[in-house]
Amino acid sequence: MSKFWSKNSHLSQKVIGTLILYFSLSAVVYIFAYPDFVPNKSIFWPSLIISLGICLTLVIFVAKSLNNKKWKTTKEFSSYGLIKKTTAYLTLPIFIFLTIWLNFYYLAPRIITSYTGEESYRLDTATAQKNYGRHKICDFSIKLHTTKSFLFKFCTNAIFYAQSPKENFQVKIHTKESPLGLIVTRVDRAR
Repeated sequence: MSKFWSKNSHLSQKVIGTLILYFSLSAVVYIFAYPDFVPNKSIFWPSLIISLGICLTLVIFVAKSLNNKKWKTTKEFSSYGLIKKTTAYLTLPIFIFLTIWLNFYYLAPRIITSYTGEESYRLDTATAQKNYGRHKICDFSIKLHTTKSFLFKFCTNAIFYAQSPKENFQVKIHTKESPLGLIVTRVDRAR
């Protein structure tokens, strides 16, 4: 944030900068630490609308504050050329919206589900996968066919992968469920 705001910044700059930093860090931490949550599809639109409202409010407030000279940018940001500034002004709201949305669609419902959810289980069809690449969350995972979400990944170990058939197989999924979604806590082979 120091690239965009100076040391003698207004209190509102510090508060909004801290909020944006919180939303950004918590979204990134969630993606890597808790890929076991499947949100209920019914919370998609409310979370999208809430996130869009918060993002638009922040963008309008920041734009007015910069325009009224209440907020001051750093010398480094002020020295940016037109293309760099335009890119920052266009991409930052999109980034802020996405991080706020991840918090309202994934993180907050997951936290609520972890405290208020009820233990349950269900049967599902799965496929074992070996994950490749630099940015993988785990080496081995299973792909569930009916329990799925954009960020969902259930990690397994090499033994589970080696003992799994190459085609689809039945699994028993242990979950913690609430009206907001479900957390997959354990996966066993169906007997």
